[in-house]
Amino acid sequence: MRASREGDQFHYLWAARQCLLLLPGQSDLVAVTIEGPSTEEAPEAPVEDGEEIIDAGLYFGAESVQEASAIQYVQLKHSTLQTDVPWTASGLAKTIAGFAGRYAKMVAATSAQHVADRFRFSFVTNRPISASLALVLAELANGTAPGDMALGEQIFGYTGISRADALEFFRLFAVESAIDGLWAQRNLLAEDLKAYLRTQTGTRLFSSRNWSPRRPYRRRPRIRRSVAMTSCAP
Repeated sequence: MRASREGDQFHYLWAARQCLLLLPGQSDLVAVTIEGPSTEEAPEAPVEDGEEIIDAGLYFGAESVQEASAIQYVQLKHSTLQTDVPWTASGLAKTIAGFAGRYAKMVAATSAQHVADRFRFSFVTNRPISASLALVLAELANGTAPGDMALGEQIFGYTGISRADALEFFRLFAVESAIDGLWAQRNLLAEDLKAYLRTQTGTRLFSSRNWSPRRPYRRRPRIRRSVAMTSCAP
């Protein structure tokens, strides 16, 4: 299987596992978007900055920016050949720039406090992250000055926004590295499904008809709770 196709399937499998949280009693997750944000965020004044970075969007409480209790934007990166090669700062340059730009526009549309209370920006990958980068990002997330000043300045430079805004943005940005890869995600999804579905027939229905990684998600870029409930019917 080509690496690009494996990457796509990794995205869909990861998103499918998140969709299980749409089932009643699991959380207040109400929608999962694929390849972009929800069109219901702010229909009259949508924010386009950083859309290309968002592989999945998780919406809690509501899809509206004003009404949601939490919104998480996720970029997913899967590697087939470099699973043990750590990410360095330059590899996250586009991610940081896209997310930071969207953060700044969201602040302009609402307020810094509104965004801080609700929004999170995540980079999720099956590769590890370099120890030096992980340390600097952790320091920034905690609101402390980076011990590696040169690396800190390099990361600040990627944001393209004011330093004050960048400092607040990094409090909301997190990296989840070295997670399970494609084949493990497939097995984890199958195991997760068994916990929710009563029969193997139901499991096959859920997997093949609605959540297959081969499904053309752009035809249904938003998955809501009603869809998840229908999919789980035996």
